[in-house]
Amino acid sequence: MQANIKKVAPLSELNKRERGRQLAAFSLPIILALTSQNLLNIIDTWIVGQLGTLRLGAVALAGNVNWVLSSFFIGLGSGVQAYVSRKVGEDDLDGAVGALRRSLVFTVQTVIPFALLCAYLSDFAMTLLTNRADTEILGTSYLAARLAGLPFLAANFAFRGYWNGLGLARIYLETIIVIHIVNVMCSMILVFGAGPIPPLGVFGAGVGSTIAQAVGTIYYVRLAMSRGPSQRFYNGGRKTALRSLLRLGAPAGLQSMLFSLGFLAFFWITDKLGPEALGASHVLVTFALVSILPSVGIGLGAASLVGQSLGAGRPTDARTWGWLALMAGTAFGLATGLLAIFVAPGLLSMFIGGDPETVALATMPLRIIGLVMIIDASGVVLSNTLIGAGAAKQVMVWSLATQWGVFLPVAWYFGLQAGHGLIALWIGFAIYRLIFGAAMVWAWKGDGWLRHRIT
Repeated sequence: MQANIKKVAPLSELNKRERGRQLAAFSLPIILALTSQNLLNIIDTWIVGQLGTLRLGAVALAGNVNWVLSSFFIGLGSGVQAYVSRKVGEDDLDGAVGALRRSLVFTVQTVIPFALLCAYLSDFAMTLLTNRADTEILGTSYLAARLAGLPFLAANFAFRGYWNGLGLARIYLETIIVIHIVNVMCSMILVFGAGPIPPLGVFGAGVGSTIAQAVGTIYYVRLAMSRGPSQRFYNGGRKTALRSLLRLGAPAGLQSMLFSLGFLAFFWITDKLGPEALGASHVLVTFALVSILPSVGIGLGAASLVGQSLGAGRPTDARTWGWLALMAGTAFGLATGLLAIFVAPGLLSMFIGGDPETVALATMPLRIIGLVMIIDASGVVLSNTLIGAGAAKQVMVWSLATQWGVFLPVAWYFGLQAGHGLIALWIGFAIYRLIFGAAMVWAWKGDGWLRHRIT
């Protein structure tokens, strides 16, 4: 093994403190990177929020369409991580690099034409989702600009899975910081204008994000040529079959797509309650994603530990890493949940300061989000460890059943039909996340995930 690739040691050789350090070494860079990502989301929300509630709602709707259309390819990155971490455990670096190479070829052959087609149809997509012409017009330009960056986004998530699987998550952190700096700079200039550049509004926000993703892809390629098993980046990995990656990544991609599609349906329901509810929900979803960041990072870090342990033939170690990650994620969930409960109005006022009615509308839903954070953290952590073990299909089934079988029906009936409004929508969200979290704990206690193979 190359010295700069982190391979997990057997648990029997680690005391409690060393186990904690090992989990932190794999997870902390990911947590910081995800924090940076969602901090950027908050900054983007603040930037667009300065343009008014109408534009904030339009970006919320268009942004979720972009999320749906890109989520399958984002999920494939989880398959890359599962494959790479298992190959690292098996001491097969050629197979690890092959996973990255195959995923990049897939991006060129499939994602580029898909992105061009979707960008062309962006106006049609917005027409289906809203009957308000102002929202459609504003959202269409933003969506088209974001979709132009879809191939770069897909490539960047493949790189993320590769570096995380190698135990080099700090490279992911380094690159995501570069992406965010470029994004903020470009968005500020393009949204509000500077010098000879006219203000482009929400379209400028979309263009800024796409430029940043392209810079990230270039930076990732440069790093792959000089770090990790760089000598294999040019010639290695020919034996890695695309079908092996898709067997791992397609269920994760489908689960990610259905998850994002569910939130698009949620925003469609919210849109029926008016622009204030739509704008409030955009901010609430952003906060919900921020609040689970530590749990996502711990889960992704543990996924590499689990994959490497399974590749090395240590299934007991793999299970223990999952439980250790769960305890760490629960502690973070408690802390962020309490923060959301006690300072909800202040947090919301920072981003919807010019609209006190929308702040009041969103305050109780944000507190509901805080209440479910502890259980939600368990679901987030263990769903990622299960994907890392190759059990993405099991996660997909539970995610589909709870989101589409519980959350959306409750939101639609009680929020719209029964007239209980936004509060009912977020109560439905809480029920959904509680059930999903319990299901993930039950799945990890079982043995089904131990039988999954990657080839």
